[in-house]
Amino acid sequence: MKRTEHSLTEEQLQLAAQNPIFRSVALSRLAELLEREVLLCPFRKDEIIYSPDHFEERIGLFLSGTAVAEKSKGTVILNTFEAGSCFGVATLFSQSKRYVTTIRAKSDCLVAFLSGESMIRLFREEPQISLNYIAFLASRIHFLNRKIDQFTAVSAETEGNEYAVGIL
Repeated sequence: MKRTEHSLTEEQLQLAAQNPIFRSVALSRLAELLEREVLLCPFRKDEIIYSPDHFEERIGLFLSGTAVAEKSKGTVILNTFEAGSCFGVATLFSQSKRYVTTIRAKSDCLVAFLSGESMIRLFREEPQISLNYIAFLASRIHFLNRKIDQFTAVSAETEGNEYAVGIL
């Protein structure tokens, strides 16, 4: 992972403050916390940021650019990321130590990474961040459950045919 300087610009800090995980933290406090914890990494268009074979146990926060989460070598797009979006949240404290998608830059990107140790320090120093993190994970679980429902829902046509066959 290519690393750059650690300081965030005012604009980048504003983006971080809009992310659901950091939203309720005062900007000056967030600047103080992130200044010592964040690792900035640039990525070029089409470069793989994370994949099942290449990832670190860190969450990523997009400060610029766009990217996609994909499966099956790009044939299935699961999510699109823009500045202010984050990824790796569910994997950070997972026991599986496995990353399940590929994150690919769709334009040049700058990503701020935070390690698990960094997040634990942030949780201790600013407890609201831990509550925000839990709420963010819960919203992702609901989102994924809705997706599963969409993929596994029986169509009305199929359902009707099954019923008709059942009465014959």
